[in-house]
Amino acid sequence: ERDFGHSLSAMRRIWSRFLLEIVVRDIFERITISDAKRQQTKLAEASIAAAIRVVRDELARKYRSPAIHLDLAILALGKLGGRGLDYDSDLDIVVVYFDPKHQIAELTPAEFYSRAVELFTTTLSSMTRDGNLYRVDLRLRPFGSKGMSSMSIDAFLGYMAETAAIWEMLAFVKLRAVGGDASLGFTVENETRRLIHERAAALDPNDLKEETRRVRLAL
Repeated sequence: ERDFGHSLSAMRRIWSRFLLEIVVRDIFERITISDAKRQQTKLAEASIAAAIRVVRDELARKYRSPAIHLDLAILALGKLGGRGLDYDSDLDIVVVYFDPKHQIAELTPAEFYSRAVELFTTTLSSMTRDGNLYRVDLRLRPFGSKGMSSMSIDAFLGYMAETAAIWEMLAFVKLRAVGGDASLGFTVENETRRLIHERAAALDPNDLKEETRRVRLAL
């Protein structure tokens, strides 16, 4: 499609067809519940890939630059991170980017990627006459609603190494790269897991046990 609105409509029509196939197989027990969740997870990952392409094309049109490249990674938590997405599940995600240390289209990297994430969220979650795809939830990102919608890889890993609370480390154990730059995503995923293990080893076991109990009660 040649414009943003038509791209969103096309995504929703195709997504609905694929989801309906999963629903029908599920209803008639042609697949197990686990298979249905795995297929929904794959559909979400494909939708993320399509959304990134739509965002890149829209930014290229907006800034009149066909060479725009999105050095970002989409990382999943929750059910998407655990490959157990279910009907009506939110997409719990975190977005990180590689900071090129120079401005993009007269914007700082933080400003540029903030706009990219806004478009990405709109692409997946906005309601159109063809419906919507997913609710995108960014609230588990560092600093929550007070934080930036995206972070550079260095800032994100610095947060996990020095600032993240115990409950955040427990949540981020499920962190998984699901879209964007695969190399960047896998690097963040592996480094985050390493940092969590290092910090967990230094914790008082009783504190860790109590925090785990509190998280379970909250869930």
